[in-house]
Amino acid sequence: MLFRVDSRPYIEPDDLRLMQRLAQEVWRLDPALVEATVGELAWGTRQHVGRESEWERRLWFEDGDLVACSRARPRWNGKFIRSARS
Repeated sequence: MLFRVDSRPYIEPDDLRLMQRLAQEVWRLDPALVEATVGELAWGTRQHVGRESEWERRLWFEDGDLVACSRARPRWNGKFIRSARS
């Protein structure tokens, strides 16, 4: 069975709640798979107010449901580090 996966950039403020719900769902299944708690996601979103352009955030949806999110920041050499859960 194939699933349709789409991605898009992060959009405030609704996407924070989507990411927090995903973290809660995954935490219930296996806490070791969660890189950030609900509170850490909120803190991470607000810790660099005014510098949002330095971070690339993206969400992935499978058949309309959020299944992964990532936050990337360029290193000194301009490359991105990506982290996503599937």
